[in-house]
Amino acid sequence: SGLNLLLPRQGHDDATLAPQAQWTRYFSEIIDYWMNSAQTKPIRVYMISEIMNAMMSEQNAQRLDFRRANRHNVITISAEGYLGPDDNIMALDEAFCRSDVTIENTSLSEFFASPMWRSLVEDVDSSPQKCTDCEWFRTCRSGDLFNRYKSGQGFSSHSVFCETLDSIHSTLAKIVVSRDGL
Repeated sequence: SGLNLLLPRQGHDDATLAPQAQWTRYFSEIIDYWMNSAQTKPIRVYMISEIMNAMMSEQNAQRLDFRRANRHNVITISAEGYLGPDDNIMALDEAFCRSDVTIENTSLSEFFASPMWRSLVEDVDSSPQKCTDCEWFRTCRSGDLFNRYKSGQGFSSHSVFCETLDSIHSTLAKIVVSRDGL
């Protein structure tokens, strides 16, 4: 059996996410539970498995590279026919919720050529300065795009969960090293 754990979908503008100690502790407990369940009733925690597998083989790392590099390919078409980016992005700022862009008056090629969409693609394809030298960049890729958002700055910030992601990666790297005897 398996499950996926997701970090909240907010960016830097949400003050409730600021104390990272609670998130770091939560994921530490999840990893401990995951490790202990491996002996009795193995459970697959997708987020953990994805990172760990990428740390253990170049082939898995390449798969993760591909998936993370293509995460800007999600658009939303509402029941009313409005076109927009992923719902998680639209929830960050009203600027992403344009009511004048619909399937009636905008082709997909026009939508993909729009300044808003081009900007999102550029933001996904570029890394915040803090992330460029991070040892976990390949498996983290600056976290999810919506967690990088800050009003007035767009997506140029590192993930609001950077400290938590660092803790997860460090813990998993220790596990990989102890298993592989490196």
